[in-house]
Amino acid sequence: MATFTGGPGTDIISGTDGDDTISGLGGDDTLSGLGGNDTIDGGPGNDIISGGPGIDTLTGGTGADTFKDTEANLNGDTITDFSPGDRIQITDLPLASANIQIVGNTITFGSGATAGTINIGNGISAGRFVLRAIGTTGVEIRFQQDAHNDFNGDGHSDILWRADDGTMTDWLGQANGSLAFNAASYSQIPINWHIAGTGDFNGDGRVDILWRADDGTMTDWLGQANGSFAFNPASYTAVPTNWHIAGTGDFNGDGRSDILWRADDGTMTEWLGQANGSFAFNPAAYSVVATNWHIAGTGDFNGDGLDDIVWRADDGSMTEWLGQADGSFAYNPAAYSAVPTNWHIAGTGDFNGDGRSDILWRADDGTMTDWLGQADGSLAFNAASYTTVGTNWHIADIGDFNGDAIDDIVWRANDGTMTEWLGQANGSFAFNPASYTTVPTNWHIQSPFTHDGIV
Repeated sequence: MATFTGGPGTDIISGTDGDDTISGLGGDDTLSGLGGNDTIDGGPGNDIISGGPGIDTLTGGTGADTFKDTEANLNGDTITDFSPGDRIQITDLPLASANIQIVGNTITFGSGATAGTINIGNGISAGRFVLRAIGTTGVEIRFQQDAHNDFNGDGHSDILWRADDGTMTDWLGQANGSLAFNAASYSQIPINWHIAGTGDFNGDGRVDILWRADDGTMTDWLGQANGSFAFNPASYTAVPTNWHIAGTGDFNGDGRSDILWRADDGTMTEWLGQANGSFAFNPAAYSVVATNWHIAGTGDFNGDGLDDIVWRADDGSMTEWLGQADGSFAYNPAAYSAVPTNWHIAGTGDFNGDGRSDILWRADDGTMTDWLGQADGSLAFNAASYTTVGTNWHIADIGDFNGDAIDDIVWRANDGTMTEWLGQANGSFAFNPASYTTVPTNWHIQSPFTHDGIV
């Protein structure tokens, strides 16, 4: 048996035709086992791992890892840590005949004599699987976080509504991107309680609601299979009113959403979601940031399965902190940019379906565009999305309403009219007439992913 160990940088390591142990350590490594029953550990970084022939044990480690091989070579392999942000690429299996099935902790693919299985050693955690073609000969299985506001866990984003009198309900996303009223979620809540955020706080694959009262009391309601919600006493707590919920996201990549808190003096910290939907203080995220900098959005901008923070300063400067495995954050200089203050971050979402979050921008004159997330967490202007929409229309919600793994935009006009633009593979959008409707203006869309106007 041969043992190969990389260094802390970017390594390219190939084993022998025997039974090898290969460790990439840090960096973005490319590791190939070749023949034999190999054990490969990518370590930290965005690794590309190919076990080759044999029954291999593959560990990606932290980062957005790609397990890449042929049907025959992947058959029988075990991936020990398949997590949001990771991908399996079967290079010789066309999408049309992929026949991907997930049963328990096993992924099956193909059919007949070429059918194969991949075992997932850490189990199938909360999230969703996305299939796409790779060229004309291959298929990719991507594991990514739940759809925004998917309250019933069906892979479609839903819309949460609240009326001026406190009444709340949701509309469930349908396959054509339209939305259906859900009577099971209809409820009356005192108006001193406000929807402060949403996320899958207990990791069951359904998105929950975070509530905050005027006196600082906080709790969550857990999403149910019918799109309704159940009060969770385990999360009930009181937080001083000088602390505000600034965002939610899965910042440590454990499949549960967390809460980002910001105090009036600029102090920031985080509570990590627990299996019962409660939260645990995370000292690793505790930091003080000048009050001229504001949390403008959250999302997984580098596609590693950990949510990040976008910051915007009063002078228009923008930067990003990348989520780390312990729930802390690392400054990302690649994302630093200056944007005129007449442009505002209107929301975040994965608008081209590549597994990385993007930023939606809106100018004071109604012009709109998006910046697409890159592998290093930076963002690239996307000319395909550049357009102008009348300022009487506001971006009211963002989510994958038709379940195609590309986020869409819900628009709301001042008169209550609502419609939707469906995200396209190039990051542009197409009008969806199936979603066009009018809702009385005393009803408002509740979304933590948008910041554009009054809706």
